[in-house]
Amino acid sequence: MGKQKNPKECTEFAPNKNQVNFLETYISSEKTTLKDISEESGVKRQTVYGWRKNPDFVKWFNSEIVKAMEADLPDIWRDVKRRAKRNHNDSKLYLERFDKDYSEKKNINLEGNVNTQNEVLVSVVNITEDKKEVKE
Repeated sequence: MGKQKNPKECTEFAPNKNQVNFLETYISSEKTTLKDISEESGVKRQTVYGWRKNPDFVKWFNSEIVKAMEADLPDIWRDVKRRAKRNHNDSKLYLERFDKDYSEKKNINLEGNVNTQNEVLVSVVNITEDKKEVKE
């Protein structure tokens, strides 16, 4: 009788050819829906849904996606840096990522009264950048 595996032991997931093909298409495709990516890869959507029920597949797939994203980061940040020179939103993103001293500037308008003890009683706080209002 063979040795039984402990269910808590970690096993390596070995993807099949279709799973690898789906992953490669998922990473490289400009398409965004599972339906479109499935069609492009030649794998039926129902098959992918079945794979997603397998925790080992999900762990493998997510790990491969993270590796692909990490490999692309230098190119992405180089592009963000180039665009940051022309566009405020990209500048903000770049600064938030790379400048440790950067903090977003906000315009805060306070309205209220001062009582006889020189305490400010704030009735409205309006943070214009976030467009949030807090009323007391």
